[in-house]
Amino acid sequence: DQDPIIFENGKVGRQAAGAVVLSRGETVLFSTAARDDKPKEEIDFLPLSVEHQERFSSVGTTSGSYNRRDGRPAEHEILTCRLIDRPLRPLITSGWRHETQLLSWVLSYDGIRSCDPLAITASATALYISDVPLCKPVAAVMVGFVDGEYVVNPTNEQMEKSRLNLTIAGTQDAVLMIEGAADFLTEAEMVTAVKLGHDTIKTICEAIQAFGKVAGKEKMFDTIASPPEGLQDRVDALFSDRVDQMYAINGNKDQMGSVMSTLSKAVVTELDQEFPEQKVAIKTAFKDLLCRRMFIKAKETGLRCDGRQLTEIRRLDMEAGFLPRVHGSALFTRGETQAIATATLGDSAMKQRIERIDGNDMKRFYLQYTFPPSCVGETGRVGMPGRREVGHGNLAERYAKRPGTLQPISFHLTLSFILFPFIVH
Repeated sequence: DQDPIIFENGKVGRQAAGAVVLSRGETVLFSTAARDDKPKEEIDFLPLSVEHQERFSSVGTTSGSYNRRDGRPAEHEILTCRLIDRPLRPLITSGWRHETQLLSWVLSYDGIRSCDPLAITASATALYISDVPLCKPVAAVMVGFVDGEYVVNPTNEQMEKSRLNLTIAGTQDAVLMIEGAADFLTEAEMVTAVKLGHDTIKTICEAIQAFGKVAGKEKMFDTIASPPEGLQDRVDALFSDRVDQMYAINGNKDQMGSVMSTLSKAVVTELDQEFPEQKVAIKTAFKDLLCRRMFIKAKETGLRCDGRQLTEIRRLDMEAGFLPRVHGSALFTRGETQAIATATLGDSAMKQRIERIDGNDMKRFYLQYTFPPSCVGETGRVGMPGRREVGHGNLAERYAKRPGTLQPISFHLTLSFILFPFIVH
């Protein structure tokens, strides 16, 4: 009883590496994938960025800002960007170093269902038909649980009564990402929901694969450099014993960090002549060795790299009310990791106003998370929260708002939480 999902290509966005117009009913999204011509050989990670915007014109209105212009992404748009990024990043062929950008816009919105699964699907399809080496189609759906029945891609009205809000992304072969919340569903009910969502994803992926055969470009593999033959074996032979000695210290962050820094410099110095102009590959091989030896130590000795048993947690300390003039405060310490939390109570005027294309929202409870660079002993930019901060703050907020945590309040009250990590290990 749902409108079909329609993919179009070649009408809009012809200069992009891949462009897709996705429609479902009167909801229309436009997504593009673009990449730089030359790879960045000096980096050892995938330079992928994602932007998503819900245009207010899609519902026939304008932004409530002073200049009436759609501006920087709102928090919910940032969370959608993270949803798009998460299932796609690991599927792009290892070694791809071209700056790659995914752009997604909601151009028309009928207000019936959430656009988030469509944004993931549209962006993934644009990337799939481009020459960027994403070799499997990816799709996403939302699953709800309304009146004891599972609903795939439920309406907004149904979601108000749903005990489940689950966004699932995957390929024909496997589930890649699960994001959501549930009101005390059993494990069996959750597994059933995931299977139902994945069955629908398989159908969409089959359609995307067929679409790619018609509109897709040949994948670009010629700029992906393979690691030099024998490099990993040489790194293992020269540094396995030294890495094991480092882990045997069972020290804190400062002790382990200084030794690891020394080894990181030594591995480049000792292998630079044998493998010239392969500094990034050497560092990557050393990281691989670190991970494998850490796992082997835990498996064989039952000890973590800091000397704890696998069943042993770090020391926990909690101090409440240590800030004299705030409404609520706490200092939480776990090992070398610390966080300062403050709570502020206010009247209805302190509600957080959020503009969305499906209507304005006034939040009585909101949680903000800040991660200053000093908490890891570094310097860096301080200002607007980064996407990681927004994402982690949202996770904490959703946990605090789960059923049974915040008791109903009969009078108008606004509650604000601030989380401020002080030291992070």
